[in-house]
Amino acid sequence: MINKFFILILLSVLFSQETFIYTEEEVIEIESYITELEIKDSLNIIIIENLEKQINNYNDINESNELLIQKKDSLTILLEDQINSYDELVKAVEIKWYDKLKWILYGVGSGLIVGILVE
Repeated sequence: MINKFFILILLSVLFSQETFIYTEEEVIEIESYITELEIKDSLNIIIIENLEKQINNYNDINESNELLIQKKDSLTILLEDQINSYDELVKAVEIKWYDKLKWILYGVGSGLIVGILVE
């Protein structure tokens, strides 16, 4: 690997046909541009880290929401079962019309008996 690297450098130096001569201003400008790019790169790294943290937070929130939805669904099922049980209980305990009539007759009858006994 190192040998290939040195061979490439050697070939590039040997076969390069152009030479670049930069003025001092150009060198300063290139250096400032490189510095600016380094700063932008470090800021981009920070932004990427923050975005990754945000993604992790969203994933955690999503997991929590899924668990909450599951709990709410099971609660809904339990409440529906409870409503059905109450409906069945109401039907079992509900007084029928003939039961009402029976109690009315008992009341009238006992009132008559008391009335007869008191006279």
